[in-house]
Amino acid sequence: MAKQGIETAKLGLRIRAFLNGHPKGRQFTFFYDHGDRKECPDDVAEIKGFCGDRVSNVNRLTAIDFMLADNEKDGNVRLLVEVEERSVSPKKALGDILPLIFCDRCAVLCRRKQLYFQITPSTTLIVAGAMPDKGKRLDKVNGVIQPKLAQMTGFPGRLQPKNIDLVFDNDLAGPLLYIEQVVHRIVEAA
Repeated sequence: MAKQGIETAKLGLRIRAFLNGHPKGRQFTFFYDHGDRKECPDDVAEIKGFCGDRVSNVNRLTAIDFMLADNEKDGNVRLLVEVEERSVSPKKALGDILPLIFCDRCAVLCRRKQLYFQITPSTTLIVAGAMPDKGKRLDKVNGVIQPKLAQMTGFPGRLQPKNIDLVFDNDLAGPLLYIEQVVHRIVEAA
């Protein structure tokens, strides 16, 4: 596990524990990157965002930290999360978003089998992390980028910019708590 993924891995374990303990938790498939595959062999995996029917090196556009999907074959993706544990700029946050706007699907290699999940117009993307407010970075994200995303339209049948939440603060605690709360709301509303 990479040093910068430690908090992301801890959050993945907390979400897994919540899903295991919730009566509706079995309705969902959950994967996260940056964890210990020995600890959670079925949950810790690379989540690949891609265009097309089957993932390949040519059509793969990005990797994602968390994915929560309906628990069915080719289930719909409910939530995608990218966590930036290191301090980032607004430009880097935008760089996390763009590839996912193009993606049709996500793929996860689990037990030597590629599993596929559908990104839909109702999929939510959270890009969250630490962004010290040097040069009014947080103002740029909250006052310029987030409102512009809400005004944009996306590709038909894919992630819609209005469903993208940018959640940054001076440290990770608040953004990680927000991600956890969103997962709880999705599961409890199922």
